[in-house]
Amino acid sequence: MNGNTRLTTQELAERLGVSIRNANRILKNLKTGGIATLVYKQSSISKGRPINIYELNF
Repeated sequence: MNGNTRLTTQELAERLGVSIRNANRILKNLKTGGIATLVYKQSSISKGRPINIYELNF
């Protein structure tokens, strides 16, 4: 992780080589287990969903 414990679903998907849907499932399980927490939602000016920023607590 290079010292950075914050990431998005897109970043996790790229690092693990999985789809965004699978990365969402992984983050959901990590969040349920108390390892990941939602830090904030980054809204964009254009249309679309906000980007969730998670922090991993290993």
